[in-house]
Amino acid sequence: SLFGGELLELPECTKLMFPTRLILGGIQYIQENSPNSDVPLWIYLSQEKPRLIQKVLLKLYTKVQKAKLMEFKLLFLHHFVTLCDMLVAVVAKPQYHLSRYTVCWTTRVLLHLAPGDMGMATVCYLHRFLSTVLSSHPQLVDSLLPLITTTLVPLASHTSPVGKKVLEVLELLLVTHANTLVTVATLEPLPNDPMFAAMSEKYQQQRYATSQSTSLHAEIQHVLNTSQHGTAYHEGLSHLRRKLSENKVELAGLYKELQNSRGFSEDCEQSILHQLISMLIQITSGSDP
Repeated sequence: SLFGGELLELPECTKLMFPTRLILGGIQYIQENSPNSDVPLWIYLSQEKPRLIQKVLLKLYTKVQKAKLMEFKLLFLHHFVTLCDMLVAVVAKPQYHLSRYTVCWTTRVLLHLAPGDMGMATVCYLHRFLSTVLSSHPQLVDSLLPLITTTLVPLASHTSPVGKKVLEVLELLLVTHANTLVTVATLEPLPNDPMFAAMSEKYQQQRYATSQSTSLHAEIQHVLNTSQHGTAYHEGLSHLRRKLSENKVELAGLYKELQNSRGFSEDCEQSILHQLISMLIQITSGSDP
């Protein structure tokens, strides 16, 4: 020590351990004395104080990420899922509205975990979670559809248990709820594979619901829109290449419009062909191969 004596050490902190009955009693007390005691506590917090819910979920998610052994990873994932179940337990009741932020954040976490070593457990719960939310609040899932499909389509497979479960999630979104999710029509085309046949059929029905949507101009605009979603380009560009070959007359008309522009940058930017060329340049000059 500084003065030559023995260095005193403080005792280690003892972790507080409370019986379940006491914890549940405390939660019940908070519930009864909350500003809106008729609304379940977790729902009230997710609506009025979503950052508190996110803080708890983040703590549980961090434990999943830091765990070394698979047994502990699955245990902490179960804790995370349990809280999510509490949040969506009453979502079917029309008087309650689940926070969009909570649904978005939870979905993103599950999608992040899906390609990892806990893929089966994660995708199984993702299917259950989305099924519950879609049953009464499909609009909360609608805006997440581009992200969900972009993440899950590469994981889909008929040969692995995880891949089969991924297909079930995609079918839930793109077949079962295709008529209620308006964002389906804005997605990139699905791969040309038999396992996506039913989904592709529904997708085609939604996307080409009007005659205007079949024009080359609409096809190019669709690719530009999907690029703004940050989704993959491969299927969309392959589909567009076929459409360009099939609609050479309309392509010539678009090119003529670009030629007839007065040369100002503002005029060129209005041309959809100019926008497509700019997007292709950005793709080819990017860091990804």
